[in-house]
Amino acid sequence: MTLTGAIGRLEPAPSQLPGIRAGLERLTANPGGALVPVSRPYPAGCLDGRPFEIPDMPAAARVPDGGPTPRVAGGTLTTWVVDVLLTGVFRPVAVPGRGTGARRRGERPEGPPPVRATGADPAGLGEEIATWAPAWLSLTCASLRAADLPVSAHGDDHAAPGNSGCGAVDSVATILGLLGQRPPGVVALMESWGIDVADVPEAVLRRCGALALTMPGGDDIAGVISGYADSPMPIMHGPHREVAVVANTVPGTTIDAAAVGAALDAAGVGTGATDAEPPEEACAWQVFAVDTWSFGSIADFYRDQAADGGRAPASHDQIVATAAAFNAAALLTLCAADMPVAVLRTR
Repeated sequence: MTLTGAIGRLEPAPSQLPGIRAGLERLTANPGGALVPVSRPYPAGCLDGRPFEIPDMPAAARVPDGGPTPRVAGGTLTTWVVDVLLTGVFRPVAVPGRGTGARRRGERPEGPPPVRATGADPAGLGEEIATWAPAWLSLTCASLRAADLPVSAHGDDHAAPGNSGCGAVDSVATILGLLGQRPPGVVALMESWGIDVADVPEAVLRRCGALALTMPGGDDIAGVISGYADSPMPIMHGPHREVAVVANTVPGTTIDAAAVGAALDAAGVGTGATDAEPPEEACAWQVFAVDTWSFGSIADFYRDQAADGGRAPASHDQIVATAAAFNAAALLTLCAADMPVAVLRTR
């Protein structure tokens, strides 16, 4: 597969490609050997493949709560973007008697949702997100916590001022702008994941252009998410050296980094580290990992929330497809066209 329309820079060296493809064939032939159970079936981990640690936890700890959560672009970012683009469940609205202020936590607007697949002026939504993004994201995160669902993002050890250290969070405006252009690579990825691109409402794609001009910066987004996170947010270390995209369609599991590494090592794939780098700073192989089955968990969350508020929800398939399209566009923003792709399926 070629990621046509990709604008990123991450891809393996040409000399690594034969070994990477051989390693990915090992993974797809035995997907169960590359997967581990998740602690909770709701996505809060990020697809970032770099090594990380969790501050204020033992150095050996990799994940909180006894196990990993599914991985998607930006962790909780994906859930919020679905609401902004499609469902509008937590869109702040004026409350009678309080002027133009946002509704208080836990309050729901009456009547149909203000952001629907067939409504909402894109330009108006762009202006609205410029004002209400922190409140909108806060309401989303608070409702996830109230539903006992995980909330998280991540930083890294060398983020520039104004950035969070998460490529998806810091590039959310670029991702939305690219998605609005409908690159063929988004379609190719979604098809490989078994998700119909036709389920992405046309209005979602129209909104992307307006939102690309007004989305908040990465540090602002991560700052809100961190305030609701149920454990310290992971800190990624070192540069990106992802050599592949691995998508997982098997429910209740996520990708085991050690197993992926073993498959690549067995195929003779190098780490991509240079001789000039001290061994302690050289990162081993890395892959972008996205648990595509968990998009269904996002759909269940929003449909439950809409039902609790007495409103007609977007369809399950529309929510899944919108989450998938955003994640596909995120990968095209981070990767170059020749990044290898594998999909793990139940056999």
